[in-house]
Amino acid sequence: MTPEWRSVLKNYILLIALTFNYPWRSTMKTTALIVMVLATALMVSAASSQEGGAVKNQQEESAKKIKELQKERLEVLSALAEGAGLLAKQGRVSIEEACEARLQFLRAQIEEADTDAQRIKFYENYIVAMQQFEEMAKVRKEGARGTEVTVLKAKASRLEAEIALERLKAKR
Repeated sequence: MTPEWRSVLKNYILLIALTFNYPWRSTMKTTALIVMVLATALMVSAASSQEGGAVKNQQEESAKKIKELQKERLEVLSALAEGAGLLAKQGRVSIEEACEARLQFLRAQIEEADTDAQRIKFYENYIVAMQQFEEMAKVRKEGARGTEVTVLKAKASRLEAEIALERLKAKR
């Protein structure tokens, strides 16, 4: 309730108190009381509906801002995942970094997805990318440029996505 409405409400309460202290006839007091209570109720309901509209408008603006930020985040993570993947293929970035970038992109996609069909598509794309990273890790390990740890991390990440995909399919 705004400060203006609070002062109006206080004035009505003061008026009601004065009405009962004034030596009027009891029917007049009752009528005056009823009129004042109704007027106060109308004013309070009007104030609360105005505040409700302002809150709703603020919530809509916040939701719009969140959507814009999520869209921008998705674009940034897409570029990050793509760039990290290319650099990992060239051996300029570790496979772990490329996997992490791809995982962040997947999480953003899942968060933005409206349907389970979209989520399934995102998981399937992620699994394909993880299979590629797993193969790169194996090739690097065989060429003594990588370790078994990297291979296992890529495989664990792929398996985690496959489990999540199966759970999502089972839920449908």
